[in-house]
Amino acid sequence: MSAPHDENRSLAMRLYTLREELRASWRAIGAKIHPDPVFVLGTQKSGTSAIASLLAIAAELEASIDLRRDLDRPRAAEVATGRRAFGGFLRRNAVDFSRPIVKEPNLTFLLPEILGRWPQARIVFVDRDPVQTVRSVLDRLEIPGDLEGLERLDAATAASIPAGWRIVLDSRWCERHAPGGEVGRPRRHYVEELARRSLLSRRIAEECAHARPDRTHVVSYEAFRQDKAGTIERLLGALGLPMRVERGGFAQHLDRPFQPPGRFATATPESFFGANLERLRQAAGLAGEVES
Repeated sequence: MSAPHDENRSLAMRLYTLREELRASWRAIGAKIHPDPVFVLGTQKSGTSAIASLLAIAAELEASIDLRRDLDRPRAAEVATGRRAFGGFLRRNAVDFSRPIVKEPNLTFLLPEILGRWPQARIVFVDRDPVQTVRSVLDRLEIPGDLEGLERLDAATAASIPAGWRIVLDSRWCERHAPGGEVGRPRRHYVEELARRSLLSRRIAEECAHARPDRTHVVSYEAFRQDKAGTIERLLGALGLPMRVERGGFAQHLDRPFQPPGRFATATPESFFGANLERLRQAAGLAGEVES
């Protein structure tokens, strides 16, 4: 039986959530969706936040770093599977879609809807080594990489996973528009699900770049790490955005941590994933490749 204190706290949290949702709904009513935003896409933890933030700083533009209302009550998966209209999704997130730069990894898997609304959209895809991307996601959620399955996760950790991240751990909804997508497939091992997400994102980026090369820009996160200033300057030019800050002043932002580092950022793939590393490599299409 729960204590009165716990019940009061639970009620207070529900009231707070309701109040914030009403405030967000009110702000969305007055927001005007941007006519020509730049989209920064990819998978979660692939470097999209850093690149979108640096583009915004350099061009002195506002950026939406994730759709805020989709963090706690995600709707992207419902749009992808046809259970929710894209128009309603846009209106619900109108505040974030009102800014000139929109970074949201889940929009990668809503690309037909994005291009239907903005046919001439400028899109930046960020591509990162799937092994490091999956490690970073799991590290962010404090989930070990070597479990036999998520059912082995302790109850406290499982309960603490935000709703916005639960749809990242199950990539079946991402299959609909991806080249080679397997709609209706059974759920896979959690490491395979995340690896599959990286593979689908890469396929979408490649197909988009092939179909509309003048409006699509694929950035390797590893190459960005080697030359951050040069990568951002080249992207600005390709996107038609001005460099509005002094290069000396911009340099101080290059090594800012736009996402908190994980505890296992320096762990070797073998130590973090154990036997699951082979699962990951197979699902990400890396089988047979030699790691550098």
